Amino acid sequence: IDGDALNFPADSTVPMLVGTIGTRLSEAAGRLADGLIISNHAPLPLVGRTADRGRAAAALVGRDPSEFRVFAYVPFSLRESSSEAHRALKPSIARTLARAAGNDALEAMYAVDGILSADEIGNIAAKMADGTDPVDLIPDSVVQRLCVSGDAEEVAARIRQYEAAGVDELVLFELSTADDPVTTMRQAVALAGS
Repeated sequence: IDGDALNFPADSTVPMLVGTIGTRLSEAAGRLADGLIISNHAPLPLVGRTADRGRAAAALVGRDPSEFRVFAYVPFSLRESSSEAHRALKPSIARTLARAAGNDALEAMYAVDGILSADEIGNIAAKMADGTDPVDLIPDSVVQRLCVSGDAEEVAARIRQYEAAGVDELVLFELSTADDPVTTMRQAVALAGS
């Protein structure tokens, strides 16, 4: 970039992360970058495949794959009951799916692991446009497959699934839907460390 400069001293230790779920970019990130950021509402199997691709590409060029960091943005809800937790995330999921409707690549992202078909996503988008309550559109099973959501036991188990899929850091959001976000955040940290 010509004519522009940083207004702070450059530090060569700042990591370069690539935000993607795509095959080519995750492989390029493995070869060139320090890690990946995987976007919200990405199905866990896709998260695992993306992390694996990045680390495999790092290994192919002689880099230590264990130093390749993977971050995943994941909607989060912790409540006394699973149904309460899932209910809090349904509007966000419905909006994301409505935006994905008609986009072949995004629809395929949900279809490949059997989460929702393109027709189901199109139906959600149409009903959202008609004003249907998003809580009525999203099954609990979809929330369970796209989020960290449930009671304490379910949340702890789900965090372990992301860890097993190769995620180093979970970026939890939607905490604002909790009655007491700070307490909920403390509970999430405790569950992640347990």
